[in-house]
Amino acid sequence: MKPRQATQKEINLTDLRLCDLSIPVPNHRAICRLLGEPFPNGNRQKMLQEKNWARFFESEKVEGSNKIIITEIYQKAKPIEPSKYKNIYLEDLVLILVTHCACRQRFYCTDSASLPSWVAYMLDG
Repeated sequence: MKPRQATQKEINLTDLRLCDLSIPVPNHRAICRLLGEPFPNGNRQKMLQEKNWARFFESEKVEGSNKIIITEIYQKAKPIEPSKYKNIYLEDLVLILVTHCACRQRFYCTDSASLPSWVAYMLDG
């Protein structure tokens, strides 16, 4: 069974809001139980889960232990930040596709005004 992707999940904070924020939570597994979240299988999933939780509440780790103190619970969740690597090759891919299509149809364009609208949209961003 594949683990759920933590960055796209909304969590239920009702149980967390009822807790006393001054009492530290023993460990990551206890926070998972408190929020009704599955415990992640690996370190990467744990990091993604903590990144997702940072959208809903602020926490800090107690130095020298596994305990976590939740310092603030946000009223409204922060928006998901888009990945900076998502469109890294998009412009190159569009140029390759346009060149390939142009060569197959013996069509050569000299400026961006003669490109199809969807290609101009993809190149502009």
